[in-house]
Amino acid sequence: MAVSLPATASPTAAAVAAPAAGHVVVDGVSIRYRADGHDVHAVDNVSFEIRPGEKFILLGPSGCGKSTLLNAVAGFLRPTAGRILLDGTTIQRPGPDRVVVFQEFNQLLPWRTVLGNVAYPLRVARNLGRQESDARARRFLDMVGLDRSVGAYPHTLSGGMKQRVAIARALALDPAVLLMDEPFASLDALTRTRMQQELNGIWAQTRKTIFFVTHSIQEAVLLGSRILVLTPGPGRLRAIVENAADGAPLDSPEFAAMESQVRGLLALPLDGRGES
Repeated sequence: MAVSLPATASPTAAAVAAPAAGHVVVDGVSIRYRADGHDVHAVDNVSFEIRPGEKFILLGPSGCGKSTLLNAVAGFLRPTAGRILLDGTTIQRPGPDRVVVFQEFNQLLPWRTVLGNVAYPLRVARNLGRQESDARARRFLDMVGLDRSVGAYPHTLSGGMKQRVAIARALALDPAVLLMDEPFASLDALTRTRMQQELNGIWAQTRKTIFFVTHSIQEAVLLGSRILVLTPGPGRLRAIVENAADGAPLDSPEFAAMESQVRGLLALPLDGRGES
């Protein structure tokens, strides 16, 4: 069974010293913060690394610190203890080498078209001219199947289409790591499945490093190269699983076996297939 159980040692010095593009190291990270007048211990002494070009899934129940860890990798908050490195450099703040796709549908600029929502950040963050930014935006909108919707405004789009625009915008910026915080959780089941399949197709074209947060076992097995399982809060590393069903059909024995293995790590009941 391809499971790496947590160890007390941090990632090796060699892993930190010889990074490649899109290589993330989370080294002994704990995160505490205050919310509503209370101290919250969200993450406790978590260490792992994300290999360049892999689809790395962070899986756990609600309240286990998944989004908190992703926000720390994004640079939105700093760890209370430990460190996070991207390509050998400690993350101190947000940067264009990390782009986040959120769960919410309102992450688009309502006064700009689909094309404008993707092209405008390229002019601001990458200093591209209008012609170059529009051409690059069209390329990635075509990749997500929105080449015929470039002139539409966000209020005319479905939830799935809005998420496609957000993904196209993120990819167009060419970050080292694409961070995805339960981006399909608010979609209906059919649209969610289609978006998951499309994300796998996009990854096959780009080989972009993806750090994806979910609470769905089925989604983790469908999308992940490796799956990190967190305990209930404060989040601690329970195991890192090599996904033996990566690329397998949903109805295959390999997929069912992988779901069962991950469910066992979460200590979940057998009912509620695919969701935790």
